Amino acid sequence: FCFLETGKDGEVTHNFGGRSNPTEVEIIVAIICKVIAAGDIKAVNIAIITPYNKQVQLFRENLNSNGGELSSVKVGTVDSYQGQETDLVLFSAVRSNLLKELGFLRDARRLNVAITRAKRGLIVVGDPTVLRTCPHWTALLESCSNRGCTLTQDEYNNHVRAAATIASPDEE
Repeated sequence: FCFLETGKDGEVTHNFGGRSNPTEVEIIVAIICKVIAAGDIKAVNIAIITPYNKQVQLFRENLNSNGGELSSVKVGTVDSYQGQETDLVLFSAVRSNLLKELGFLRDARRLNVAITRAKRGLIVVGDPTVLRTCPHWTALLESCSNRGCTLTQDEYNNHVRAAATIASPDEE
């Protein structure tokens, strides 16, 4: 279980409704690529859950444009994923705005569905400043912090750079 903090104000509000967060899409797709490359979990056993249809659409476009196994990753809204399980779940919270508006993510039932679909691993990606406006999310984030399973975006980026250096050391 891991909570990955993303930057501030990454949320995009679309005409005719809907919200997305391209930063979270980029991060989550990169994580999935690394998981698949490691070979322990196949793409068909990975799901991305998010509260907004526009974010689902953005994920599907991104995964399909990359082709290959990535198009086998399941993507759906919290409500559409109720009752299903898979090995690895990545949850994209989307909400990241200066007004700290959380919207219907405040609903404890949606949070429950989002965090109980994973059999082996759960990665939650979101803006903690916005999520902490709700007591349920605050409790989850504090639990992550107390167990040492929270990463800032900088810590994640440093980890990725260090892993890339180890994987392909410069020749002397």
